[in-house]
Amino acid sequence: MAETSPFDSLDALLDSWSEDVLHGKAPIRWPSGSGALSNFPLGPGLMTLLGGPPGAGKTAIANQLVFDAVRLNPGLKVLVTCCEMSPSVLLDRQLSRLSGVPYTLIRDRRLTAEHHTAVNIGLATLSEIRTRLGFLTGAFDLAGVTAAGDGFDADLILIDYLQRLHATDSDGRPFRDKRSMTNTILDTFRQFAAAGRGLLVLSSVGRQPSGKHGKSSYDGLGLASFKETGECEFAADDAFILAPPVDGWATLKHVKARHTEQMDIRLRAELAFMRFDPESDGTPKESADLLDKARKLVNAEKPKRGSK
Repeated sequence: MAETSPFDSLDALLDSWSEDVLHGKAPIRWPSGSGALSNFPLGPGLMTLLGGPPGAGKTAIANQLVFDAVRLNPGLKVLVTCCEMSPSVLLDRQLSRLSGVPYTLIRDRRLTAEHHTAVNIGLATLSEIRTRLGFLTGAFDLAGVTAAGDGFDADLILIDYLQRLHATDSDGRPFRDKRSMTNTILDTFRQFAAAGRGLLVLSSVGRQPSGKHGKSSYDGLGLASFKETGECEFAADDAFILAPPVDGWATLKHVKARHTEQMDIRLRAELAFMRFDPESDGTPKESADLLDKARKLVNAEKPKRGSK
């Protein structure tokens, strides 16, 4: 039996490739927000890495992106996995973002009548996507993510976060070192992408040397800052670093782009509402901006000064 050739010549590829270039369809992308966030790289076959120090808002911005991707792309199904927060906590955060009611009031269940209209707007928005967004509730390991992704038929999977995800070798035994396990996990994620899934993978980062006496900090983070950096930086199509907000502003630093130019995204950070908004670029805002609409409704319901 003749063996399959391990190569293709340009002669064999050129006609079909050129036909696709001239007449094929553009790659599918899933918009995940307004302004600059509408171009955040999410789509079939893409693996995007998002890192940052503790408390920077990685989970908040990642969930905002995938929840809005479901809202803006009819038919898209997303699986959310998180090792540190339950689905209820993640939904509390999204309700705050979508309603404009402070997260602490929702988390502590201290809502009053003046919040009801705004909260109902947020709940209605979540209800519209209820069948297309799922949460991993089993073990936070590679086998569990794989089974949940297949069972939910997810198009896009959020991993929060990489360094806490557990895996075993092909014989079901623990890996001898963290690097080997991470390499296996990322190889599996690339297989997910090759099968047409999209992935948004959150990662921790390492402190950087900041001077003498062995001091270090989270300043100057870049592509080499990801934990298990060799595997991460080569596996991802795009990689971003989110630094902690300063004076209400944060930047998604685009440190790797395989298919496009690197473009940083400057964001207004409102962590009291678990929300990030792209810096205005002069284009009209979405006519149905849910947060502004909710705030206006809340203000309209407040009794005017002097009224009974």
